[in-house]
Amino acid sequence: MEFLTLAIVLITILSVGVFGNVSIVIATYRKKHLKTKIHLMVCIMSMMDLISIGFEFSSAIRMLLGVEAMSRQKCFRFLWIYMVVHNAEMVIALAVALDRVVAVHFPVRYSQTSARATLPIVLLIAFIVGAAPVAAALFAIDDEIIPACNPPLAFPRQLYFYWNGLIVLLSLSILVTYAAVFVQMHRLVSIEYGINYWLLLMRKDDTYRRAFLEQVGLSKVAPKEAWTSEGQLTRIVPREGRRTSVRF
Repeated sequence: MEFLTLAIVLITILSVGVFGNVSIVIATYRKKHLKTKIHLMVCIMSMMDLISIGFEFSSAIRMLLGVEAMSRQKCFRFLWIYMVVHNAEMVIALAVALDRVVAVHFPVRYSQTSARATLPIVLLIAFIVGAAPVAAALFAIDDEIIPACNPPLAFPRQLYFYWNGLIVLLSLSILVTYAAVFVQMHRLVSIEYGINYWLLLMRKDDTYRRAFLEQVGLSKVAPKEAWTSEGQLTRIVPREGRRTSVRF
């Protein structure tokens, strides 16, 4: 009964996640002002989230059916795509955070960078970092029976420490980077940033809100205009008293 309740709760949460991530992908496809570098990275993260959610759904179904236990090798063959995507998404999340730092501290230089030049590099680095621990695990995988099929247990014992360290390092890097952004924000009038559907929907600006409301048939209550039609953000530099328009 306990596993049944947990599985039902998990499926409910994952369903909400599917709705949110699909909304971000559709909004990015439909709206021109969401095709900037930062919004494309958020969209890529949403697509990766959908892949991860698909594997989490399968885990919830196995939990409902009571077939959680399996060999580590079998579990690894099933989850390796999930593990690569999960690791790569953490790298892209760090890239989003670093993007905010550059946008805040170097707005003029940021406006001159091209998404076509930076996005492929970010994706390549994310894939390499994401695939490296999974590829290394191929040479140390064993047939030990594990009680549940999930990424921590799917990794061989001798590699789990390094994989977990990588995740912790990336998480701390994201936290520290955003902390640096928030410190700088005290000197600004406003700044655009976003991570997921629900935060984007509830934000005070309309960069995503109008697109989301239109997609669920609520265009009548949507703002007439997006907060900024071309993804422009106005920033005030207190020392110089100038306004600088930056494309995000």
